[in-house]
Amino acid sequence: MPTSHPEETPKLNFHLEALSRSFLFPILFYTIFFVLFFSPVLFSGQLLAPFDGILESVSSFFVHKSLWTPFLFSGYPAAADPNFKTWYPFVLIFSYFYQSWNTYIILGYVFAGSFTYGYVFHLTRSRFAALMSGLVFGLSGFMMAHLGHPTLIHEAAWLPLIVWSLDKLREKFSGFWFGAGCLAYCFCLLAGHTQVFTFAVGLGFVYALMAGWSSSRRWSYYGQFAGMVLLGLGLSGVQLLPTLELVGLGERSSLSYTEFISYSLPLYQIPILFFPFVYGGFPRSLYSAHYYGDWNLWELTGYVGYLPWMLAAIGIAVWQNRLHVRIWVTVAVLAFLLALGDGTPLIKLMYVLPGYSMFRAHARHFVELALALSVLTGLGIAAVQKHGPQLRLAWKLVLGGAGVLMACLASFYFLFDRLQQDALKKMVVSLDLLPWNNPAVGIPLAVFLVSSAALLVWNRVAPSRTTHTFLMLVLIADMGSCVWFLDWRYYSPHASVLQSPLHVEKYKELLQEKHQRMIPIQGAMASEGEIPVNLSWLWGIPSASGYNQLSLARYRKLMSMDFRGYVSGQWAVPSNRSMDIMAVRYIFLPTQAKFTEQIDGVVWNFLDLGAYFGNDCGISMTRTLHLDLPQSFQTTGLGVVSYLACSVAVPDQSEVLRIQLTDDDGTVQETHLLAGRDTSEWAYDCADVQPQVKHRKAKVFEVLSEINRTPPCRANKYVSVLPVQKEIAAKRLTLKWLGKQGALKIDKLSLLNKHTGQSRPILHMADNVRFRRVEHYGTTEVLENLRAFPRAWLVSQVQTAPAETILQAIRTSRLPDGSVFEPERMALVEVPFEDSLGAPDPQARVEIVALNDTVVELETTSASPAFLVLSDVYYPGWRVSIDGRPARLYQTDYVLRGVTIPAGRHTVVFEFKPSVVLYGAGLSGVSLLILGGIAWRTRTARNSRPA
Repeated sequence: MPTSHPEETPKLNFHLEALSRSFLFPILFYTIFFVLFFSPVLFSGQLLAPFDGILESVSSFFVHKSLWTPFLFSGYPAAADPNFKTWYPFVLIFSYFYQSWNTYIILGYVFAGSFTYGYVFHLTRSRFAALMSGLVFGLSGFMMAHLGHPTLIHEAAWLPLIVWSLDKLREKFSGFWFGAGCLAYCFCLLAGHTQVFTFAVGLGFVYALMAGWSSSRRWSYYGQFAGMVLLGLGLSGVQLLPTLELVGLGERSSLSYTEFISYSLPLYQIPILFFPFVYGGFPRSLYSAHYYGDWNLWELTGYVGYLPWMLAAIGIAVWQNRLHVRIWVTVAVLAFLLALGDGTPLIKLMYVLPGYSMFRAHARHFVELALALSVLTGLGIAAVQKHGPQLRLAWKLVLGGAGVLMACLASFYFLFDRLQQDALKKMVVSLDLLPWNNPAVGIPLAVFLVSSAALLVWNRVAPSRTTHTFLMLVLIADMGSCVWFLDWRYYSPHASVLQSPLHVEKYKELLQEKHQRMIPIQGAMASEGEIPVNLSWLWGIPSASGYNQLSLARYRKLMSMDFRGYVSGQWAVPSNRSMDIMAVRYIFLPTQAKFTEQIDGVVWNFLDLGAYFGNDCGISMTRTLHLDLPQSFQTTGLGVVSYLACSVAVPDQSEVLRIQLTDDDGTVQETHLLAGRDTSEWAYDCADVQPQVKHRKAKVFEVLSEINRTPPCRANKYVSVLPVQKEIAAKRLTLKWLGKQGALKIDKLSLLNKHTGQSRPILHMADNVRFRRVEHYGTTEVLENLRAFPRAWLVSQVQTAPAETILQAIRTSRLPDGSVFEPERMALVEVPFEDSLGAPDPQARVEIVALNDTVVELETTSASPAFLVLSDVYYPGWRVSIDGRPARLYQTDYVLRGVTIPAGRHTVVFEFKPSVVLYGAGLSGVSLLILGGIAWRTRTARNSRPA
């Protein structure tokens, strides 16, 4: 039997000790740890990209990097959008390797842990304290819940390097640490979402202000911080300047206060910090109840365990360097208060700050809270190592922690009725908060007991590797009781999603042949069969949709589209030509509601239909709509959520809409929507409107946000259940407007059966005259738009009109003078048009010769001068030439590109050459030279000092 040489063990210990002192140690440790932690996904052929991750990030990660993409939003400046990370070095490196996504994700966690380790080790000189701090930050609820937002993960990873650099500069100026801080700010911005970058500037400001306040070189230090931020911005200029241009053209250029405070932590949900799944979790997890709290779970998850709170409290009480304690307590308090949104007055002050008011989702300030607690945890561990066990303090903290948990449990008891109502809305039938019945209550209590016992034991025995290992394992179990059961475990897609399915290839060929587009009406919520937004980019399918917060405001308004790519019901209105002029040939729809809510026993589709009837305050809208249902449904009634507009003179009990239900045999049943009984004026409760309304107020379904009028007031949606005389297997609906004035908006429709208690929400209102059903597979229905335009066409008339007039003309097919607007014959521009056009040439033609990301080349033939309309989005940086000579480019039909074409045969080339990218690249280059000059001067000054 072989035996080891007695000298081998000391040698092995020596090598391990040397490794632990190497800068590679934390990198190796966190790499191994996170590979093991994510192993259920990594070794199952899946991608660490749950929910938004696959749509927002994976698609842009693997596609060819370009300044412009024709595959999203009918054309989009991809490189200008920071979410696509076009210039982030680690994306540029890893995206060229097949299936390197998971490596890129783990890299973010390794950076976060390693930089936190480095900073805490710098403060404490304790490797164990530093290791534990890196684990707390990397395993924090924010970092794990936002795994589907990898831009946030990689941005957050640079925060500890920023404060590490600032602390090093506090001691004395160093070119190395100044450069590290500049690069950290640069990479933080290039990593994607600019919100955490804004937080990083605020964090740096607080840190520098407090750290430098008592320093003799205060103003020099403040100047170094300012220079670090400014040079960081300058280095990222190639991204920054195009992004500022894009933001100015998007809906995020300004947010209302209501939008600004959305996705913040409500006061009543503060216990989620200690009971992370008490308001529901993920159906496939141990905490299986559907989430029923406000907003969504991943935005409000800020869990950082129990043990870190108690260790942090020891650090606050015992650590001798009070400066760092004061800094991180201040950061933690400010982050918590900001995460509460309008729960405190502080957010109102932040709303007036330039730049900050562009962001919502203030619960994301949990990233600073997590970093603060991770640092204070390290200080607490180092304090015990340096000053000895703190058993009495540990007992006080355990008792204090128990008091906090008792307060949380008491809040559940007092708020139980409200919680139960919220749960029922999300179809959680039974809510039980007893710890022995509900794991979301019982498990946290058990974890607290284990963490408390570990803290007490660790403060009783002499420190050793065994006790350190024990405490680390308890910490991992503590944090894991939350983050192990988040969405990444259950909803990480398989890597096969990188390859387009077979049904996609068919439509890809059809669309590429005609240079037209498709659109998934559900946007980001579409199933794979519906070719969801952004994945279409990865699969090479031109889409008129996309999922992005920075999408162009004009385009979203034209398409009635929200940032998720969801298109409201206006797309189906026969008079709306938006789908037509955007060359949308195929429309992909679900046959089953993906997100529903149950109210008063009726199941409603969570998303609104947005179908308009009548006269929208003087503008003619739909009068009759015919709708075929995918499957018949035994119907005894129809649930309707709606409201009237411009209808104060509509009499009470007057019929505004007649609905006919037809079965396969042609049998018809009718029901009627009446003003006052079933629906009412949406501004009914406004003080200046109510006295004039001639009908009653119907049952309110939902109170809407504040109307922008004087005095301010809120609008309503109304709900009614319309019975049918005899039960019918409804297969077709006909909705006919009968009102004499005003307009009606229908947001939700559900077929009901009172005998079975079942409901079936109507998911769209596409008229079967305008749209042809192509096929139905799985839970997907495909419609063909029979009026879809080609990618480019010629018109013989051009009129000038204001932007809003053009938008209304496209939506209603009516010009201000009442004449019909036909975009196939007339183009609308917003500037004076003086070019002369000839009579229409029936033989005129347009042919696309070449089409790539940044160039569109066409050949036109016309016997007379004409106006060419290209169904691609207008954006600064696009230029056009005719036969090699520059020509004037017009913003046409609200969002498109247009140019006047002389008679004859011509080659027209549209090319994307944005000057702002060149300016940004120049700014980056100059900033790099300045940083290099500072590094050279610092090194020269150091070398010139006498030995």
